[in-house]
Amino acid sequence: MAATVDTKKIVQLGKRLGELQLPSSKDALLKLLKQLSALLPNVDQSASEETRRALAPCKDALVRAELLHHKDKEVKLFVATCASEILRIEAPDLPYNDDVLKDLFELIVNTFKGLSDMQSPLYQKRVHILETVSAIKSCLLLLDIDNCDDVILDMFKTLFQEARDDHPSNILSAMLNIMALLVKDSDNYPRPLVMEIVSNLVKSKKTSAAASKVASEVIRENAQELEPNVIGLLNTVHEQSADPWLQQNYYEVLFEIHRCAPKMFLAYAPTIVEGLVNGDETIRVKTVELLGRVFSSQGQAVDKQLVSEFIKRITDKSLNVRVATMQSARDCFDSLGADAKEIIEKLEDRVQDTHDQGRMKAVTVICDIAKTNLESVPMKVLHTVADRLRDTKAGTRNLAMQKLTNVYATHCGTPESEKLEWIPIKILKCVNLKEFRPHGIELAFSEELFLPELPVSERTKHWIAMFSQFEGNDVKGLERVLSAKQRFQLEMKEYLHLRQDLKEENAPELEKKLQDRFKSMAETFDEKAEESLAKLHQMKDNSIFKRLLTLLEPSTPYSVSRSICDDLLSTIGVKHPQYEFLRLLAVRCSFLLFGREHVAAVLDEYETFKDSGNKNAVSSCMNLLLVFSRYFPELMDGVQDKIFNLLKDSEDDAVKNAALQIISRSGHCLREKIVDSRSSIDLTLETFCLEGTRELAKNAISAITALSSDAGLKALSVLYGHLLKAMESKAHLPTVLQSLGCIAQTAMPVFETRESDVVQYVLKDLLPRERSEDSTKSDWDSRSEECMLKIYGLKALIKSYLPNKDANLRQSSLKTIQPVLLNLLRFGSINEESKSSDIDKAHMRLAAAKAFLRLSRIWDKEIPAATSRFIMMTAQDPVFDVRQKFLLKTHQYLKLQRLPHKYAIVYPLYSVDSRKDIVQEAQRYMTDFIDNTRRNVARLKSSEGLNVHPEYHLTSLIHVLAHHPQFPDLSSSETAPYEPFYKQIYSYIHALLGQETDVKREENNLAAVLEIFRRIKNTEDANVPAATQNLYALCDIGLHIAKDLSKRSPEPYKGDVRLPSNLYKPVDEDSLKEDGSNMPSALTSTVLNRFRSSMPKGAQRGQKRAEGSDDDEDEDPLPRKSGSAETKKGKGKTPARKGKEKEAESMSEDDGDDAPKRKRGRPTKEKQQEDTPGQKKRGRPAKKQKVEVDSPATSADAKGQTPKSSAKKEKEKEKQKDDGASTTKRKKQASHKPGKSESEEKEPEPHLGRRVKVWWPDDKKYYRGVVKSYDAKRKRHHVSYDDGDRETLDMSKERWHYVDGKEKEDTSPSPPPREQAKAKKRTSEGSSQKKPKGKKRTRDSDDEHHQSENEKRPKVNGSNAAVVNGTAEAESSQRDALGDTDDDEPLDSYRRRMKKHDRQQQDKVAAAV
Repeated sequence: MAATVDTKKIVQLGKRLGELQLPSSKDALLKLLKQLSALLPNVDQSASEETRRALAPCKDALVRAELLHHKDKEVKLFVATCASEILRIEAPDLPYNDDVLKDLFELIVNTFKGLSDMQSPLYQKRVHILETVSAIKSCLLLLDIDNCDDVILDMFKTLFQEARDDHPSNILSAMLNIMALLVKDSDNYPRPLVMEIVSNLVKSKKTSAAASKVASEVIRENAQELEPNVIGLLNTVHEQSADPWLQQNYYEVLFEIHRCAPKMFLAYAPTIVEGLVNGDETIRVKTVELLGRVFSSQGQAVDKQLVSEFIKRITDKSLNVRVATMQSARDCFDSLGADAKEIIEKLEDRVQDTHDQGRMKAVTVICDIAKTNLESVPMKVLHTVADRLRDTKAGTRNLAMQKLTNVYATHCGTPESEKLEWIPIKILKCVNLKEFRPHGIELAFSEELFLPELPVSERTKHWIAMFSQFEGNDVKGLERVLSAKQRFQLEMKEYLHLRQDLKEENAPELEKKLQDRFKSMAETFDEKAEESLAKLHQMKDNSIFKRLLTLLEPSTPYSVSRSICDDLLSTIGVKHPQYEFLRLLAVRCSFLLFGREHVAAVLDEYETFKDSGNKNAVSSCMNLLLVFSRYFPELMDGVQDKIFNLLKDSEDDAVKNAALQIISRSGHCLREKIVDSRSSIDLTLETFCLEGTRELAKNAISAITALSSDAGLKALSVLYGHLLKAMESKAHLPTVLQSLGCIAQTAMPVFETRESDVVQYVLKDLLPRERSEDSTKSDWDSRSEECMLKIYGLKALIKSYLPNKDANLRQSSLKTIQPVLLNLLRFGSINEESKSSDIDKAHMRLAAAKAFLRLSRIWDKEIPAATSRFIMMTAQDPVFDVRQKFLLKTHQYLKLQRLPHKYAIVYPLYSVDSRKDIVQEAQRYMTDFIDNTRRNVARLKSSEGLNVHPEYHLTSLIHVLAHHPQFPDLSSSETAPYEPFYKQIYSYIHALLGQETDVKREENNLAAVLEIFRRIKNTEDANVPAATQNLYALCDIGLHIAKDLSKRSPEPYKGDVRLPSNLYKPVDEDSLKEDGSNMPSALTSTVLNRFRSSMPKGAQRGQKRAEGSDDDEDEDPLPRKSGSAETKKGKGKTPARKGKEKEAESMSEDDGDDAPKRKRGRPTKEKQQEDTPGQKKRGRPAKKQKVEVDSPATSADAKGQTPKSSAKKEKEKEKQKDDGASTTKRKKQASHKPGKSESEEKEPEPHLGRRVKVWWPDDKKYYRGVVKSYDAKRKRHHVSYDDGDRETLDMSKERWHYVDGKEKEDTSPSPPPREQAKAKKRTSEGSSQKKPKGKKRTRDSDDEHHQSENEKRPKVNGSNAAVVNGTAEAESSQRDALGDTDDDEPLDSYRRRMKKHDRQQQDKVAAAV
């Protein structure tokens, strides 16, 4: 019910207010205004005419200027209150004129400025005014009043400033309604007003969240009306007159617009796309960050152009843009839908980014996605990420390790984890990297790969699953981790005991022992571990050391170990400087990696897999236990019954063998636990030794020894008697012979009691046996049963000479077996008259060679040199299988350090094998051996001299070849017999000189090789003096090869070279031999060059060593391949450079208007370097050096000399010639080159400033440029190409043209005409004049530069007298090289002319020699 309106009171108050003299008392004025403000709200808009007339005095009094502009805030507030009521009552009529209304609204806006003070007593009055204006929409009156834009703007500013987060919703709604009304009904939107709305979109210190919300709603409700003005405002952001705030918050504004008005945002999308391809890197970065937020917030990307351009930025030319885009892609990945696949593809490419920061970000993003959405990341992408574990940057390797372990741990225990079992294997392969090492890998497997709450049973299942995928090297990696852990635990136990002793007795020697322990333990950590251990030692909290000692006990349960580790770390606190070290220390002391509970769980899983018939998993279980039992046999304690049951219950010999090996390794821990069942166990083991397989017998002997406290002497004595009876009865002979050999090796005192019986049986009974049955089979596997028994008997005897203890006591009996082995090695039987089959003899030769190899490990000094030669010559056995298996066994023993290194010379002996595959295999083994040997020598810093280096084994190689039965007669003129010996020496020297990239080290290696050959030439054969001349000849061949390969003149070798005394003995100094003095007469320079050219291409070393790359390590994510190879295209780019440029080009293709692509494969200006002598020129084939037989230092390029110094030496050489006239003639010819005038030769400056085009053979096209300058000292012109490249050239040796119209001739150098060559040969046959070195040219295929038929083709000098191998392709190459041939010339005519040309070259070389 409406309140009664006291019109008389209103009239009275209005009159009094109008009659009031102002300024008057504030109190009186306020009293009137308050009374009036209390009455007016009761007046309804539908009031009667009488009531409206009663309001007239009030209306007039309220708008008096003295009231509207009163200085008191309270007075103005009540005036505004009353005025707002008048406006409400009179609506929709206007109670005042425009000027009064404008003043009145200015007053109302002014009263809004207190809305933020909710504690003010006038707060409710202000709220009332706000709600009144909003309710009656009186604010719209401002739109009809002229010049009110400033009032409207002030109203917006005030409302935004006063909005607070704790305002009631009705207040914020009223504010929103007022502003929305003004925006919606307005026809004009001044830019300041639009700026005010936009600026309040972004929350800041000045803009509350409530104001931001109101601004967003204003734009949301009026998006269509505001769109042109907002976009117009945003388009000014890059102008100089743009608002600074808008420039700073531009991207935040765009994001807020996207949230409140998506259609407005999409209308602005073309401008955003321009930001993605903008040349300013900062703009592109901020744009991709904006789009990442946009895509992730809207749930689904709708604008395909924005998404497409956004994805392209992943391959942007700028690192910062790539990184920002990848991070943004991660944030919005789940919202991209079908485009997510393309994101993953781009990220996979970025994993191999040229910059390490790009690779790291790609690894992070991919792994983060895989953690939350594994299905969206293909396994091949994760494998690419895993490749970063071998990155060139340590930071990238560490990050890849961390992220991959996080991915595995996240999915561990889920069905998806089966797809990720390869991750631990990849991590294990990093055990040799400096950043990880064994302790880092152990930490990853113990703490990071598995979540702490994962139970032991689940961990064990993952161990078995990953172990089923292990390969040989993976097992070795795990063994290295376990070996380091075992060593550390032993050292730690020793340290803790010493520490306890030190507390009881403070002795200096104990302190020294402690320091030794610190050093030993630090070797299994990093370089800072010793310091950390010393700080640990200073800690006074004994509970820390007690806990560590508890962790070292294998019997400590897993849960207890985990609790101790957590308590230890919580005790010292995460901020303690030793926190990380103690964390790692606790893990290494504990058995969290694998403990007794894991062993029990493995055996439980074994039963499950056995019942289900999963043989692969069964094998994985046993192999896993085998590995851990080797290093931690005490872990088998408690499961001995289950292990022994495997021997009785399993029908799988592989399981039995694994169980036997576990027992043999952990027997000392189990022997006291099996007292009750010992008799049945011994019986089972004895059965294996008598009737099992050979492998079972071998492992059973080891198990018996391990389970016995007397090293098995008593048990083996009983077994020995049973074995001898079985041998006499010929029952299960292969197994019996194996058991006898193992007893001989394990328990020599037992074996010696009846050794003669075994020896006599093998030598008198087994070895003389002939093949009992006739067989026409000739394949390798068709050996007879007798042959197999002979081999088994031979192995048993050999083991008796290699006992585990006191091997030196067997030296006297070694003479008994050597003659037998030598006969077997030579004839394949114990005598030459044996009637055994060829296959059996081949098997016996191989068995004898292997036996000698095993004996050589201990008894090498007892084996004569002649016998060693026979052993090594097994590499050239007539049967391929013998050669192949001998190579494998030799390499295996050398790799395991079980054979003297002199046997490495068998590798080059395979270089003449008829089978290409075995030649390549031997070459690879030889390279590995040389690399490993040098690595070991460098690591150990051996001071033993040259005899520990691979070069020293040339002494053995030369000696073996000198005694080769097919060594040719030195007086013979035939050359073919020498070629195999050349190849064998060449292959080893090439491997020695071709492995290094460090010039100084190579020169030292070369000096050592030369010194060895020269020392041998000053000795004579210690065994067969008649072979001394063979030694000398081979040494001269070796000297020639070494000089020819290196093209360097090293300093004399300063080390000590002591030749093996059993092969060489010194001679008098008067008989010193010079290099080449004993070269066989048949081996002329032509023959040697032919030998060289016949070597396989893979074995020939380039004449010029590859120059170092200018690539940054940052830009080389993948490990580089050794060597250097010029490509046929791209101006000679190296593979690494080519790959990076290809990647850069792909980025540019995606970028659109980004950085220009590199032209024709040239490096950019920043990378450009001047070509200097000794460097390969980009895109040009390498110059071939002229080979002179006896002077390896002739080539200036090979020694790194400048052309000037080389020319100087050539000039001095010419001055020493007797034929002065011919020398003068040669100089004259050299100074007058075809196509050059004498004045032009003396004054090359006319080229300066001229435009030229230069031929690039690899690209098969000309490139244009300008001759900028000339270096008179070096005689080089500096050419600046149109594409930005620069190059320093000797124009006299290049093919080029003028292109500015002044001159069109081809100024390519060409050799003298054939008539000049003939005259030169007649007048100066012995001259060694150097012709200009030209590059290998190809005919110009460019139509623009095609020459006429009458125009001479460019000519270059012929190569040395190297013999081309007769193919049509090679002949064509030679014809192009000569340059003066006709395409229509018959092939026979060309061949005759080529022979004549070769003879001329040979005569020159011979004359020079």
